[in-house]
Amino acid sequence: MSLPPPPPGPLPPHANDDRGKAAVAVYWAQAAIAIIIVALRFYARILIRSLGADDWLMFSTLLIFIAMSILITYQSSLGGFKHIYSVTPANLPEVGKVNYMLQAWGLFSFVTGKAAVGYLILRVMGNRFVWQKWTIWVAIVLTLVLNSVNIVLTFVQCDPSRALWQKDIKAKCWDPKVQADFAFFVSAENTFVDVVLAVLPVTILWKLNMTFRNRMILCILLGLGLCAAICGIVKMTYLGSLTARSDITWETYNLVVWSGAETFVIIICGSVPPLKTLWSKYVSKSTLIGPDTRQRYGGGPDGERMAARMASDKDSSFASSKTGVSHVESEHRKDCMKKGGAREIHTVRDFEVSSAQMSV
Repeated sequence: MSLPPPPPGPLPPHANDDRGKAAVAVYWAQAAIAIIIVALRFYARILIRSLGADDWLMFSTLLIFIAMSILITYQSSLGGFKHIYSVTPANLPEVGKVNYMLQAWGLFSFVTGKAAVGYLILRVMGNRFVWQKWTIWVAIVLTLVLNSVNIVLTFVQCDPSRALWQKDIKAKCWDPKVQADFAFFVSAENTFVDVVLAVLPVTILWKLNMTFRNRMILCILLGLGLCAAICGIVKMTYLGSLTARSDITWETYNLVVWSGAETFVIIICGSVPPLKTLWSKYVSKSTLIGPDTRQRYGGGPDGERMAARMASDKDSSFASSKTGVSHVESEHRKDCMKKGGAREIHTVRDFEVSSAQMSV
């Protein structure tokens, strides 16, 4: 699909409208928020010494999104979000090339983002839940394969590929509907994977040994991927713009913006569950210091510090007493075995969910 020349005759109304500033503002606002969230995610993981593949995959997704934001800024400087007949003719080849680069980077971001969410869920599973594991691996691999094929088809629909953005080159091109239809199929698969990754954790968390409250919280946090599915559905409504030969720079604006929004939502919703560590450390702990505690120890700075210290000592006391009980039972068992009179079996059952699971 090569870029057409500007139409002859007078330009239509609103011919000089430019949506570039809006696109740049949206992308960089999202990028700033995404940088903060991913930085907090890494801080939370480092606190519990639990950096994993999912964190680095999400970091890769963030880098791709920043690269997309840079391309959006460059595209705007070229006039790439105007009507095509208002773009400076000398800029048309570069505008077309950047347009296709944005499509490719967007597809890459879906691959790494969904893989990050998948690995996050795999960390919660541990060594159990066989069919759920296979489902996640199939989703990750299928997303990788289909999006990679979509990228390839995007650039081979014309031979040579540079004919996509250089109108003066003679080339043999497919009907643009072929690639648009496949892109629609891939987008549907991406959306379906978002739904699967959001719903599947319910079947896992319901079998883990944790309180109902924690189970519900984690189900909600891991289910935030449904927001990405909603963005994917909206984006699918704009995929028809890929067939727009007459005004592709203007018509693909919504597709570019919603593709970025989908990546942004994947980054945010996929990074919220690991932030539970920070919530538990800095927010939930502060709720232990309620009005009654402040009244007991005084309302000034010294009282606040004393209340916080007592809350911390309470947690430490609980942990110590638990360790002490296990230690006493273990020593008692050893004494019985030495005397040869042990006729009882002492079993210590420890029903805990690992910190990796609770912090997701």
